[in-house]
Amino acid sequence: MTFRATAELVRSDANDLTALRRANPGKGADEWHRLLDAHLGPWVMATHGERILSICHTPASKARAAEAGVWTHPEFRGHGHAAATTAELAALLRPGGRVLFYST
Repeated sequence: MTFRATAELVRSDANDLTALRRANPGKGADEWHRLLDAHLGPWVMATHGERILSICHTPASKARAAEAGVWTHPEFRGHGHAAATTAELAALLRPGGRVLFYST
């Protein structure tokens, strides 16, 4: 399943994340770099220029399932970015056979 988003989707397995290192949307610097380095689990971000619009990431996973958490910048809510990042994260994890579930 795919969702059309007007933003570029960047995955945690991308080759060059240099631009994202300057695009911290307000997280602590250490946490931001740990996320980008995939120490906090796989992720997908919707970006526009150097802005982060939405993030879906997996803070906890097992062999068969992975928790998905989503954040979208308030200015960009309602535009499908959360759905697009979630669908792309599911595609990223699908080869390993893990199923995503949402938890609050």
